[in-house]
Amino acid sequence: MKKSKVFWRSLSLVLLIAAVCGGLIAPVIQPARAAPRMQAATNIVISQVYGGGGNLGAPYPNDFVELFNPTGTTLSLNGWSIQYASAAGAVLFSVNKTDLAGSLAAGQYYLVQLDSNGSGTNPMPLFDAIGTTDMSASNGKVVLVNTNVGLPCNGGLTPCAAPDLASIVDLVGFGTADFFESNPAPAPSNTTAILRNPIGTGCNDTNNNNTDFASSAPTPRNSTSIGFICDVGTYTPTETPTITQTATITPTETITPTPTITLTETISPTASITPTTTVTPTPTSTS
Repeated sequence: MKKSKVFWRSLSLVLLIAAVCGGLIAPVIQPARAAPRMQAATNIVISQVYGGGGNLGAPYPNDFVELFNPTGTTLSLNGWSIQYASAAGAVLFSVNKTDLAGSLAAGQYYLVQLDSNGSGTNPMPLFDAIGTTDMSASNGKVVLVNTNVGLPCNGGLTPCAAPDLASIVDLVGFGTADFFESNPAPAPSNTTAILRNPIGTGCNDTNNNNTDFASSAPTPRNSTSIGFICDVGTYTPTETPTITQTATITPTETITPTPTITLTETISPTASITPTTTVTPTPTSTS
């Protein structure tokens, strides 16, 4: 019995070696990983950040943050805010908060003008919101928040709790920032901003700041700038017409009273007839 078991075990081993050598057992092939695809954003996003306003060689006098609506519907910004913190400092987002208002149509931009450190070669377009935040030209982090309550965190030394993270609609960390989506965006400068790809539109959002943004010349756009409807093309926004309601006065019908004719009966007195007696004389007989 022992010899029989040894024989069968040896035979099985020989067959297994032969199968492998003969290619009967196919090798396991790991599927190739596709390159990350650009994805369409599904909410209002930060489309441009410029912190070199008024610095040496700056093309614009003010720092600014630009927002963009890449969706197909109008979205409200009422009660929202832009908040900023330095790349790795202890200052909280709540210290640098700018409140927003209004709404963005599909493909429309929104300009948040911030602090100035001097002059620039170009004037700023008319802002849609204004604040006093002084951003770094090269490193920092900006969040778009769906509340106007300042966040008690900065994502770095003071991490953001779950409720704070849930209120962040979009985050852009750039340069040496310690809080970002996947990887920080490239560092801008006094003469460059970071713009969401594709540059000139801002439709893509892969939740990776390094993939989604590229450094380029600052191009501030506001709500009246030529917009871009994703997968469609450019369009010119029109201002919402102001409707002045004019009261329509319906004239009251004038009723002319019908004259009442009162007939007064006039009774003419009945004529009195006075009978006249005619006496006919009797003839006298003469004998």
